[in-house]
Amino acid sequence: MIATDRRIPVPPWTIIVPQLMWLLSAFMFVCFGCLSSSTFNFSMAGFSVFLIVGLYLRWRVAFWLSALCYAVIVGYDIAKILASVTPPPSAVLGAVISVAILILHQKTTSMRWFGIERQRIIRFLFWLLSALACVAYELWIIHFLAKPD
Repeated sequence: MIATDRRIPVPPWTIIVPQLMWLLSAFMFVCFGCLSSSTFNFSMAGFSVFLIVGLYLRWRVAFWLSALCYAVIVGYDIAKILASVTPPPSAVLGAVISVAILILHQKTTSMRWFGIERQRIIRFLFWLLSALACVAYELWIIHFLAKPD
C-alpha cells in the first residue's frame, strides 16, 4: 500500500499573526456594520475575510493587498502622531501594532510562504509606501483642516 501525504499545510507564524489581526478587523467591521446598518462595513469585513483565506491559500494578491494596507496604516498612524501635540494612546498603540505587522510581512518566512524573491527591494518599497502615506496624510491635514488666519 502506498502512503500519501495528506497533511494540511500550516502557514508560518509570520502569516498567522496578520490573519488574526484581519480576523479581529472583520469582527469589528461586522459589529459596526450591525450597529450602523452600513454596507461599507460589511464590504470591509468581506475584504478582511478574503485576506484571511488568501493568506492561507498562498494567493500573492492577498499578500500584496495585506502588506499594502498595513503600509498605509503605518503611514497614517505616524502622521496622526506627528500632527498632534500630545498623541492619543490609541494612535501610539495602533502605530506599534501596524509597524509590527508590517515587519512580519517582510520576514523571510513570510516571503518564502508565497515564493517571493528579491526581498530587499520589496522591503524598501513597503517602507517607501508608508512614508508616502504619511506625507499624503500630513498634506491632507494641512490642506483640509488648516484654520485660516
